[in-house]
Amino acid sequence: MRKFKKTLSVALAAIMAVSSAAVSSTAFAAETNDGSTVQKAAAFANQTVMNSADTEKTVWYLFKPAKTADYTFSVACSKETGATAQVQVGVYDGVRYDWAKDKSGNYMMQFDENHKDAEGNADPTDIRNKVFDSSTFVKIVKTANEGDVVVNYDAGANATHYNLNGMGTETFVKAYTYLVKLVIPAKSYATISAVENTGYSYQYDVKREYVALYDKDGKIKTPAQWYTTGVGAEITGYHGASINLTMPKTVGGYDVTSVDLSNMSESKRIRIVGMTIPSTVTAIYGCDYMHSLKKVNMPADLTYVDDNAFEEDMALKNRVDFGKKVAYIGAWSFDGTNIAGATVPNDDAVIGERAFGYTHGMNTTTQYKKYDDTIHKEINGFFVVANADSTAAKYAKAEGFAVYNAADCAAGKHQYALTKTVAATIWAAGSKTYTCKVCDATKVEVLKKKVLKASVKGGKSKFTVKASAMAGQTGYQIKFTKNGKSKSVKVKNARALNTTVKGLKAGKYKVKVRAYKKTSNGTKYSSYSAAKTVKVK
Repeated sequence: MRKFKKTLSVALAAIMAVSSAAVSSTAFAAETNDGSTVQKAAAFANQTVMNSADTEKTVWYLFKPAKTADYTFSVACSKETGATAQVQVGVYDGVRYDWAKDKSGNYMMQFDENHKDAEGNADPTDIRNKVFDSSTFVKIVKTANEGDVVVNYDAGANATHYNLNGMGTETFVKAYTYLVKLVIPAKSYATISAVENTGYSYQYDVKREYVALYDKDGKIKTPAQWYTTGVGAEITGYHGASINLTMPKTVGGYDVTSVDLSNMSESKRIRIVGMTIPSTVTAIYGCDYMHSLKKVNMPADLTYVDDNAFEEDMALKNRVDFGKKVAYIGAWSFDGTNIAGATVPNDDAVIGERAFGYTHGMNTTTQYKKYDDTIHKEINGFFVVANADSTAAKYAKAEGFAVYNAADCAAGKHQYALTKTVAATIWAAGSKTYTCKVCDATKVEVLKKKVLKASVKGGKSKFTVKASAMAGQTGYQIKFTKNGKSKSVKVKNARALNTTVKGLKAGKYKVKVRAYKKTSNGTKYSSYSAAKTVKVK
């Protein structure tokens, strides 16, 4: 018994808290469909229930949803005897929990009409029971750091075991009460929870870390390798209307540690244009064929990118920056995208075959041009940011891609590329912005304000002024000077200037023009054009 209690204490310390469901606190007797009386049903709460007896223990709960919504029931069970926990959920009508009907005589939960009971009536038991009976067990220890004493997972009282399995998302109606049956094996415990769906589907995920094992004297026992160090949630789908996803850090009380959208329908995936993945995620799978996805981040804690993870996400164009923890970037993981480059700060990261740097071409041999995943070509200008002699640098050199070292930026050797141009006008100066491909440092080149160009032609008692149309002007101001005396006239004209000034005395005039426009803050003027000398007869 001492061994069992020690295991329980370790297990309870590892269990994450989850929010309690809103249920009634009234306890009363319930009855199964075979007529046998069961124990009183308590109000449902997300909790851990221990069973130190030599026989299995059954606990009944009443679950009352706070609102009509999708809920996921789940159970995690210790493995002391090799058995597994079970949970069954059914509609409760006050007496029985599996044949409950509404006032019209209809069953409160949908079921397969082809299922019949012994009397030939429709049998709803395929929906009534969701039995968690998996033989897959996950071994868990606390996070291991260098120098820590980490127990051997294979045996011993400190080896905590969970059976992780979850019921598919079901819709639970606010108007109904549900009866929940939890069966716990002998000398074991189980954690049960009901989590309202917030738009994302999820399942339990094994959190893995790259650690080394040490004995009690601090001597290394096994080299660094992958070990299971905790449990998280894996996001498997999204059911909302947004096309820009910001995934939550926690789902159902568990840290989101992985993303795998491979079971999400392509029609839903293809709508998503942006995806922000939380920093807690360490592994990414199945985000391929998301043809509209334009932007995605690589989380800071990311260690693993599965083979083909982002394949065919052809709208991806920006540079992909991995964090220092990335250890594996799978084969073909960004094949068929159009990413400009990749930053890989981990010198020892494993880079799979054609992991990045390649896109697909258009098939022009058929009647309709289409993106063809059998046509492979290098992404124009693709580059890798990595330290010299790193696996990423070696990959880039082998594939013929440019390699930049982040250390060069510290020495002022930036890899600038033109990223933005603001055209100069007669009203304001323009600019060209250059951004470093490696560190995003910028420099700006100022473009001088444009000068209005005008032409002048003299005549008898007059001269004619012409100037091209300039965007935004309300009109023009013409200034002419003779013998040190100046006069000006305004011509309201939003088009090209072609105006004759008459009634002038003979002589030489200096003429220049500027544009003006009316604004809410008054009249704004451009610079004058170069002065032109003209002879009036």
